[in-house]
Amino acid sequence: EKLDESNVLPSPSPPSCRDFFIVVSSIIVCLTNTGLAFGFSALVPSLLKIGAFHDRCDTLKVCHQQVSCLTGMFSMTTSLLNIAALPSGAILDHCGPRATGTFFCMVVAVGCVIFSQGPANELAYTFGFLLFGVSGPCIFNCTLSFGNLFPARAGLVTAALVGSFDASSAVFVALSLALQSGLSFGVTFSGF
Repeated sequence: EKLDESNVLPSPSPPSCRDFFIVVSSIIVCLTNTGLAFGFSALVPSLLKIGAFHDRCDTLKVCHQQVSCLTGMFSMTTSLLNIAALPSGAILDHCGPRATGTFFCMVVAVGCVIFSQGPANELAYTFGFLLFGVSGPCIFNCTLSFGNLFPARAGLVTAALVGSFDASSAVFVALSLALQSGLSFGVTFSGF
């Protein structure tokens, strides 16, 4: 029996330099933006050192209420970032990966600028952390289909994107080292 060629899908075109650029830039964006909230524990000592939420303490030392505020900020953000995955999928379907990814990258940037104002206004810690924490998985969702750009290496591309999401929690380690080296909190997070 002869095969009906009208029902056969055309073979995918070979990956281009543009496809390579998209994947590499997506890995970099994932590495620097997507899993920030999960690296929070590396930042806690620096936040305690600069006195985040210290107005809740009766003494000059770190107190339970101060640590509770930081823990609550982390818990709220990680809970909301899981909830944000569904609406971000709907936004992705409606606007596409480029517009959605660009929007949420800008939200991360705004979150970092707001977070950098924390020493002057403690609400900025919570709101800024919430913005860049919730935006990260939304950015990651935009990259999930990029493995299809390299059909023969789709597993490798997807693994690189997932690995960069996981490794992005180390960003706060680097920022914490910058703070420990004497860089101011505002400069560190505004610069990031």
